[in-house]
Amino acid sequence: MIPARPPEGAQHHSVQREGMPSSPETLLQVDKLRVAFPLGSSLADAVSDVSFSIGKGEAVGLLGESGSGKSMTALAIMGLIPPTGRIVGGSIVFDGRNLLAMPEEEMRSVRGSKISIVFQDPLSALNPSLRIGQQLIHIIRAHGRESIQEAQRRALEVLDLVGLPDPTRVMKSYAHELSGGMRQRALIGMAIACRPQLLIADEPTTALDVTIQAQIVDLFRQLRRELDLTLIFITHNLDLMAEICDRAIVMYGGTIVESGVVEDLFSRPQHPYTNMLIDCLPRLDDLHRELTLIPGMPPALGAIAAGCPFEPRCPRTIDRCRAVRPALESRFGHMVACWGSPV
Repeated sequence: MIPARPPEGAQHHSVQREGMPSSPETLLQVDKLRVAFPLGSSLADAVSDVSFSIGKGEAVGLLGESGSGKSMTALAIMGLIPPTGRIVGGSIVFDGRNLLAMPEEEMRSVRGSKISIVFQDPLSALNPSLRIGQQLIHIIRAHGRESIQEAQRRALEVLDLVGLPDPTRVMKSYAHELSGGMRQRALIGMAIACRPQLLIADEPTTALDVTIQAQIVDLFRQLRRELDLTLIFITHNLDLMAEICDRAIVMYGGTIVESGVVEDLFSRPQHPYTNMLIDCLPRLDDLHRELTLIPGMPPALGAIAAGCPFEPRCPRTIDRCRAVRPALESRFGHMVACWGSPV
């Protein structure tokens, strides 16, 4: 669960998770990424000036409401931007190589073997006309030189690794014959079948009930430990992110508004948006507190003015917020994009 906030005036220290390397070697470096879509006669940014790095072995959460740019950032990393959109600026360097400079054929060899993604709806992500085993064997053989027999053996091992009972039966099943939790485990199995270095989980628990959500989060923790995975966990659920991630990146309107170590970010948020997201959550340490709502709606594509994208919904707006977009700057160990004083 998200830790309770410290009392006002209490001394605040950065907390490092057990087993997390103090200065991990950088695996992914995203720098000034800009993704745009045509809107009338011009281009509108869905992702604007997004920069972050992830070290080997880290688990980093991308947090925000729908339309904040989380999934579009992930699709840019995968090279799967929808045909109408395009990357118009920035770089994405993975393991020392700029993914944006790769031809599509080379990117296909990276996708699935070095970087994999788990989508939120396994029923639409899985092929309904092929058995689970057929899909899994195809993925394994597409990125290696295994015989059919070797691929079958490896597929069974993968299904067992993700906790599916009776892998032989699952191999022979179609997606519609499995429960939602089993489908998601099968999809995760396909994503890790070729032992990628980086796994992107895009809202992987959205379609699942609370009990199954907890099991899937436990599975990601297990896979991260056993396979030495680097993880990007995309979610709007702060509780789940607090359970699995070392660092959090909060996005709004296609930009990063705050980032930092999870415990620090949730115990002492510096951006009004982060603070309001946390206030929307029920707390076991304060059962009588009324839940709050963030007024208004996230900005539509192309609707962000020159200033801060959160300004129309922010209770702490000043004149400068309307005129100039704030840059990320260090504040209490976080990176924050806000003109206002600390929360």
